[in-house]
Amino acid sequence: MKKFLKTDEWNIIEEGFHADNLRASESIFSLGNGRLGQRGNFEETYSSDSLQGSYVAGISFLDRTRVGWWKNGYPHFFSRIPNAPNWSGIHLRLIDEEVDLAQWDVDSFERRLDMKKGISYRDFEVTSPKGNTLKIHVEHINSMAHQNLCLIKYSVTSVNYEGKISAVPYINGDVKHENSNFNEKMWNILRAETTNEYAYLWTQTKREDSQVCCAMTYQVFKNSKELSISPIKIEKEKLTGFSAGADVKPGERITLIKYTTILSSLYYDRQELVEHAVAESKEAKAQGWEKLLQDHQNVWQHIWDETDVTIEGDPEAQQGIRFNIFQLSQSYRGDDPRLNIGPKGFTGEKYGGNTQWNTELCCVPFFLLSSPKETAKNLLLYRYNQLSKAIDNARKLGFKDGAALYPMVTFNGDECHNEWEITFEEIHRNNIIVHEIVQYVTMTGHTDFIARYGLEIMIAISRFWAQRVSFSQPKQKYVILGVTGPNEYENNVDNNWYTNYSCVQTLKATIETIELVAHQYPD
Repeated sequence: MKKFLKTDEWNIIEEGFHADNLRASESIFSLGNGRLGQRGNFEETYSSDSLQGSYVAGISFLDRTRVGWWKNGYPHFFSRIPNAPNWSGIHLRLIDEEVDLAQWDVDSFERRLDMKKGISYRDFEVTSPKGNTLKIHVEHINSMAHQNLCLIKYSVTSVNYEGKISAVPYINGDVKHENSNFNEKMWNILRAETTNEYAYLWTQTKREDSQVCCAMTYQVFKNSKELSISPIKIEKEKLTGFSAGADVKPGERITLIKYTTILSSLYYDRQELVEHAVAESKEAKAQGWEKLLQDHQNVWQHIWDETDVTIEGDPEAQQGIRFNIFQLSQSYRGDDPRLNIGPKGFTGEKYGGNTQWNTELCCVPFFLLSSPKETAKNLLLYRYNQLSKAIDNARKLGFKDGAALYPMVTFNGDECHNEWEITFEEIHRNNIIVHEIVQYVTMTGHTDFIARYGLEIMIAISRFWAQRVSFSQPKQKYVILGVTGPNEYENNVDNNWYTNYSCVQTLKATIETIELVAHQYPD
């Protein structure tokens, strides 16, 4: 792939419309706030290749496992964070045409992700098959200050068109998950409703009772004056929204502000989801765009004050490190030990949004060195809270006496990966959890954490190794046979260095920790 993004220390900039790179751009320009995420999709219709993606943290779908043959310990389901109802969509219509960048001529195009402020901008000029030309400016945020809130400001200026411009903000529950095993739809629609003030879609994941309610309201302006209009209400089984607009002449501008709240049953009682979602969207409208934008920017300023890394003399490296920090901060806010960080965050479907050992290997060290230590603590508490499941995972493979094997891929603690060479042989993943517990205590001095939580994990993992090793008579040493090392490509290896060495470190650390707790916390 040729380089199509500009180098800028605080921004990701795409100049020109690159349809062939669209999926990559959708991933790179993703937005999130720890509770919800959105790929960098176009708000308006795009009829060519695209991966529409919206995601809600802590909500999963049990996708039936698909394998060629079954092996002991394989899971019946692969948990995924499902592609959620599309809450960001806005159709843009003229009298008899609809804006579609796949069908219209794109005269100019630029989008910019301002990482310092957490805002996505898009500016483009398009001409329809009938010769109508529009300039469009879009601003999009997933609020870091109000984590249930997604805001879009969508402005359209007529260049040569005279007539009605209609903006149609909607919520669409008829979505697909591209990587599902059996091409199943993942959502049941419980209720869809539109009034003159608001619209909402109340949904539930199939096979379990995880629920999400998306609610929205809006404002429409002509030039700088807010319009009081009676919208056309859209209310279908899986789609809710409004059609609102005004007549324009060349040079005039229509602006729609869409206030959307996304609430889940992880944080709200199911019977009150609709009430809270509607109330929060109306409250957002009452506060207004400028106030909510400032709240959002204030949080990002605080994050950068704590986490920024400055690299002098290498703007590409500077841009790269800030992009990584930006994505980590969008993916996990550190306030909920029930959540974790998928390898792709909220940027796409790959890996199902599940937790892997990447969190302890790559993410916890960063948060330990840069953020309030509560962030790293909650990521480790996630593992503590799932210890019983790790013990159960090991039991299915014949281990006993409280031995624990943490899953390779998981959402709720159950293993949902089904490749033998990875699921049951890439077992060094156990050790990085112990390593990060030790690092946390070393860097924070919070020995009470190891007494209350960490030691229990360490003992369970050490019990696993005590049963997993074998004694070699010819070598007169303990050996670990039949593993896959961290490179993942050489399977069924005997005595992989990384696995063996990290096992030794785990056992040593557990013994030292037992002695520490016995001395400092005898109770």
